Amino acid sequence: NIPITLYWRSRRTMSQSYTIMFYLLDHMAHVGGQLKWSLGGHYPNVLWAPGEYVSETYALPVYLDTPPGLYTIQLGLYEYPADNKEGTYAWLPLMDASLQTPTDRLYLGQIRVRDVAEEGRPSYSLQVTLGNQIQLLGYDLSPPPHVPLSLGQPLNLTLYWRALRPLEDDYTVFTQLLGPDGRIWGQQDNQPQGGRYPTSRWEIGQTVVDRYVLVLHHNAPRGEYYLLVGMYKLASGERLAATDTDGRRIPEDAVRLTTLMVN
Repeated sequence: NIPITLYWRSRRTMSQSYTIMFYLLDHMAHVGGQLKWSLGGHYPNVLWAPGEYVSETYALPVYLDTPPGLYTIQLGLYEYPADNKEGTYAWLPLMDASLQTPTDRLYLGQIRVRDVAEEGRPSYSLQVTLGNQIQLLGYDLSPPPHVPLSLGQPLNLTLYWRALRPLEDDYTVFTQLLGPDGRIWGQQDNQPQGGRYPTSRWEIGQTVVDRYVLVLHHNAPRGEYYLLVGMYKLASGERLAATDTDGRRIPEDAVRLTTLMVN
């Protein structure tokens, strides 16, 4: 749960009870948690005296299946009209110093939901640097590299990143399955953590666990495949220079994680 303490001041006597609603939203407005609570709880707002200050702490739950990333906390207040016969409600207009006109929602700030694997270590360690800014620490793979992959079987890839310095740009990750014919037969590109944690928001030294699911095209040939990853700027397609532990440039700036056999 996320503890949130709000400080209220009653400007006048209230005859209507209000309900407060919190949402935890990602960049696509998907809900990662929510809380509905009567304003004031055991000391409802209809009992507040004009000018009285009231503080209240709320526990906003995070759903167990909420994916990691940055989330915005949204706040709203609503009431049930006195003549309400259909169970509908009306949002109260809200204002803060930055708004020119009232709104029915306020945004309190952002919070990061962490991946459960963040404190662990990758199964396969690496030390590859991208653009002298980001380090690829390693990866997990399921099924593991020594187990042949079947057509249509999902390949679960987990990447472990670390920011070496402050990042100004938002980079896109590419993951590719390169077949024996030199063609790409499986791919997933997106900003880290499904777009929920852009690189410009990373903290120096922080491990970022980044998950992908790759599936081979149904017409993919059998044989030996390379699993490649890297990063690029979306606007230009320019890849970040990838270098190994000796400072040597990796061909095409595509890090070859492992070799896989496809049956």
